[in-house]
Amino acid sequence: MITTSNINITRENGNAPTLYDIGYALSKMPRFGGHTVKNWTVLHHLYACAQYAHLSGGSVKVQIYALLHDAHEAVTGDIPQPWKTDDTRALQKELDVRIYNSLHLSLPDMVTERTVKQIDNQMVYDEARWCCPQVAAAILRPGPNYCDSINPQDRNGGLAVQKAIEMLDSIITDPHACANDFRRYYELLTMDYDSPNPAAATEDSDD
Repeated sequence: MITTSNINITRENGNAPTLYDIGYALSKMPRFGGHTVKNWTVLHHLYACAQYAHLSGGSVKVQIYALLHDAHEAVTGDIPQPWKTDDTRALQKELDVRIYNSLHLSLPDMVTERTVKQIDNQMVYDEARWCCPQVAAAILRPGPNYCDSINPQDRNGGLAVQKAIEMLDSIITDPHACANDFRRYYELLTMDYDSPNPAAATEDSDD
């Protein structure tokens, strides 16, 4: 595939999308396979996760990885959880390494990865309550859509959804504006953050 900034990304060449490419593509990519009653994109999801981390007192490090945790979907597209295969997860992990290396970031350590996963699960539920109620109901029931670690009473989830809407409302129909905004958001978060090592060097590390 060739991104909007003209980067050719293949399985073999090791290239990664830029922050601009990521913001551009994800601003046009619907969550929940598009089965929503309101417009909700993968970019909304990333903003909401980063905002949830902020509202919950998470470190800048957690906010950064929350903002980037689905950046690989700028290449693979958004695949609803029950349809993800081990091969898909391996491809997305490979893309994470490429993206983090291009940004001079290490892969998230185990604690950060676990924290971001908990945020992701919570936000899937709170996002679904707002735009995809049939999924919100299914998330709390055992089955292929079930997510653990969900707190239906968590106020920060709803606040994070509203914050993401406010941040993107005036630009969501303009992918170029979204691309620039995503890049600025990342740059703002990383202004005073120094990543320990490039991702490839810490791929098998717990630190």
